Amino acid sequence: MKVDADFDGGNIRTVRCAEPQQIYLTINKDHEANIHQWYFFRLTGVAGQDCVITIGNAGDATYSKGFCGYQSVASYDDTSWFRVPTTFDGQCLRISHSPRHDSVKYSYFAPFSLARHANLIDRMAATKNVQLIVPGLTVDRNKLEVLRLGTDDPGKAKVWVVARQHSGETMAEWWVEGFLNRLSGVVDDASRAVLAQAVVYVVPNMNPD
Repeated sequence: MKVDADFDGGNIRTVRCAEPQQIYLTINKDHEANIHQWYFFRLTGVAGQDCVITIGNAGDATYSKGFCGYQSVASYDDTSWFRVPTTFDGQCLRISHSPRHDSVKYSYFAPFSLARHANLIDRMAATKNVQLIVPGLTVDRNKLEVLRLGTDDPGKAKVWVVARQHSGETMAEWWVEGFLNRLSGVVDDASRAVLAQAVVYVVPNMNPD
């Protein structure tokens, strides 16, 4: 039995992992920040066993109230994600699950990988009426990427959509992906109406570090 987070977006620290029902973890702080909320880790070697995973510092998270009524997500293949029973007592977050396979991942929300982000940027940049703008680099020398949809004609409104100011807000980039797919395709009256009246600037990931 093992817990690890050695992959894109992975984040956890193992405190104790000796028995399936006594797995104790803590969430590491965000990179170059004094906050923590995001976790993403893999558990292996426990197929068919009842597991209880306790995240001991969830109550000290940046937005601990977000764990009230919350259910963690899990996946066996990084593609299909499902909710698993989760409780929060104000300090500890506990995930109770019996994995069907020997490798399962648990996450705060469904991850949006760097590879998927790069694919989204490349695909949009190759789309008609979409321009890629790189206004600068982050502290870690990652590119800040802005997609401009439509023409910046006089009199048009300027609309900004910014996602993932906190990098762990992956659900925002999932929304942005769908938004870009629809708006860039200009396949319906609503999309045409928006681009006729506005130029739209989209930042899919404000905090790639």
